[in-house]
Amino acid sequence: MIALAFESAVGVKFNHVPYSGGAPAVTAAVAGQVDAITCGPPEGVPQLAAGQLKCLGVFSEKRLEEFPNYPTAKELGYNFAMGQWRGLAAPKGTDPERIKIIHDAFKAAMSDPEVIKLAQQSGLLFDYRNTEDFKKLIQEEDAYYMKVVKENKLGSKY
Repeated sequence: MIALAFESAVGVKFNHVPYSGGAPAVTAAVAGQVDAITCGPPEGVPQLAAGQLKCLGVFSEKRLEEFPNYPTAKELGYNFAMGQWRGLAAPKGTDPERIKIIHDAFKAAMSDPEVIKLAQQSGLLFDYRNTEDFKKLIQEEDAYYMKVVKENKLGSKY
């Protein structure tokens, strides 16, 4: 979806090759089955370090602290920035006490210096959102991606 959003933002067209996740896409790029991929840093860092992949740029607002040699899309002349987010969800009707326990544990982990260090080494950025703010983010992202899909005439395929 990030590649599709990039297409829309800068007016280019890619031949999309779907994979079931970042790891299979990285494997395909290393094997020469595709010319380029978009993936989150954790999926490609080992291959970058081994010289099997070359980072062309990052879609973050500013360069990643652990990877200062990789320019942003904006630095390369493309008015585009977008990140991947991850979050937790529970089935509807889950006991609010359980949700609070899980929430508090993950919030504490996001403040732990060792966890922060490991995240930075992987190129992950933390952006804590409480339950309501995270729900709002999901709704906004859903609306944005629906717009991107429709603009690219993919609505009938999805």
